[in-house]
Amino acid sequence: MLKITMLVHRLAKEERDAILAWPARIAAELAAELGVDAHRLQTLMDARLRQHLAERNDVRVSVA
Repeated sequence: MLKITMLVHRLAKEERDAILAWPARIAAELAAELGVDAHRLQTLMDARLRQHLAERNDVRVSVA
């Protein structure tokens, strides 16, 4: 059971890290499409994404 829990934890961490990296990857492209400042857009996207993840921090997985 511990191996399963560790695997789920690792996968969740990898997914979280990929999600947190998304604004840096996409902000310049979106900014060009929208005609806005890329750095400001990335900063706002990052802040909102972190806020969203913090609000979901109470989600728990039970492996029975």
